[in-house]
Amino acid sequence: MKIEIRNINKHSLSISVSKNSAPKHLRIWEKIIADVLLYGLLNKSTCSVTIDPDKNSVGNEFGKTEKVKYGKRNYLITRTDKFESGDLLEINESSDFKLGLVVVVSSSQIRTTQQDLESLFPTTEDGIMAIDQPVIFCAEDGYCLYWLNFDLKINDVVKKIESIAEFSGVESAVFDSVKI
Repeated sequence: MKIEIRNINKHSLSISVSKNSAPKHLRIWEKIIADVLLYGLLNKSTCSVTIDPDKNSVGNEFGKTEKVKYGKRNYLITRTDKFESGDLLEINESSDFKLGLVVVVSSSQIRTTQQDLESLFPTTEDGIMAIDQPVIFCAEDGYCLYWLNFDLKINDVVKKIESIAEFSGVESAVFDSVKI
């Protein structure tokens, strides 16, 4: 199993796994993502934003919700004062999160202008790099996780991800650290 860690800048990174990974490795990958969410967000004030939610969207399951509509886009904003492990695991298991339809902002205060909400769902790498809020989200159908603008040292985060992978049973993981 190969896990790539890309150092985007001193407070942002992405981790990814090959889309051709064996089912066994994808289950381990999902566990790694769950543990990263717990490490980065457990017991913190957060705000999750779901784009074009439906009645079954994961954001409806916890916290205080607010719906905002700009043009043809609907947004579900869910605020929590203390993100609990069950909520984080529920997000991780949701198809909304894996498909990149949910962004978790590590703050209960979020700017809700049309431009700010649209910026959380970029369609290009440049758009991802332009996000200026502390966020965690999936891309590429769940094969890539972005953790941007966190307040921890990058080396500590990389070590934690590596230890999570080892604890999850990844014996032959190859960590490619790529500096951007």
